[in-house]
Amino acid sequence: MMCNMSTTSDGPLSDEEFRELAVLLHRHASNDMDQFDLWRFSTEWGPMSVIVRMGLQPGVSEDAHVDLVPILAEQDPGSAG
Repeated sequence: MMCNMSTTSDGPLSDEEFRELAVLLHRHASNDMDQFDLWRFSTEWGPMSVIVRMGLQPGVSEDAHVDLVPILAEQDPGSAG
């Protein structure tokens, strides 16, 4: 999937923007994603890659992940899964 979005750098995400990002990622993972997605883009510090996958990354503890379920529950208690 290709997205043509303007890339504005207005600083860090606000709490509301981060919640919206979590909700949209959850929707994407629940409806559009099969097993994984690999994305890349440029930042002022160099290339950035994003891996979204089913299950935990091998060798990475579950405790190392930020749990987004509470954020999703704030938005819509029925959507957090």
